[in-house]
Amino acid sequence: MSLNTTVHPNDFLFGFIKERTGMGDADVLAHYLENGRTSAEKLNEIIVHDLKMNQPFQMLDFASGYGMVARHYSSVLSQAQVVTCDIHAEANAFNQAQFGFETIQSKSVPEELLMDRQFDVVFTLSFFSHISDAYFSRWLLRLYQLVKPGGYLIFTTHGRVTSGYALANGQIIFHPDSEQKDLEGQFYGTAYTHPSYVMSQISDLQAHHPLKIALFKEAHWWEHQDLYVVQKKL
Repeated sequence: MSLNTTVHPNDFLFGFIKERTGMGDADVLAHYLENGRTSAEKLNEIIVHDLKMNQPFQMLDFASGYGMVARHYSSVLSQAQVVTCDIHAEANAFNQAQFGFETIQSKSVPEELLMDRQFDVVFTLSFFSHISDAYFSRWLLRLYQLVKPGGYLIFTTHGRVTSGYALANGQIIFHPDSEQKDLEGQFYGTAYTHPSYVMSQISDLQAHHPLKIALFKEAHWWEHQDLYVVQKKL
């Protein structure tokens, strides 16, 4: 199956790569596509090899953006029935039109994200790397609620390996700005979290909900974002 390489003109990740590297459009596109496929392959490895999920399953790709990773699912993660969800309405329209995904409109406030369904896997890449302490536990709960019993919440954070910060035990550092200039800083900025901070948030959730930590790998994504996999118990 041929890959759809169409990029939306407002794709902030494409723009971020171009701004950060100074490469021309062709090289930026190659990097963008390679990065997306690598992430899709990494997710597939986690699901198939680490979690031993070998049957077809339903997955929510939360904060999916303009499909940098999602465009590769048809070839890399073909066993998944995928729904994408993003705060940008034009990203949802793009993912539906270009890649055929069912899409759901996200919200700035977790309690306003209303869905009457659950998924075997909820995957959100580099979303909690942008969430402040005021919203971290609330988003963790909301996404956990979207997981079917026995299913998994898979997410990443900026951790101790992130360059430039010596995070103390239990610490979160948050700056109210990000590469997505159209989003309000109180809802979406840049966050750096010590693993013990994230573990404490999961522990607080566990006090009221049946779950377990199925997997933790420090600096597993892009060699600087920590990977967490939480399973909702049956």
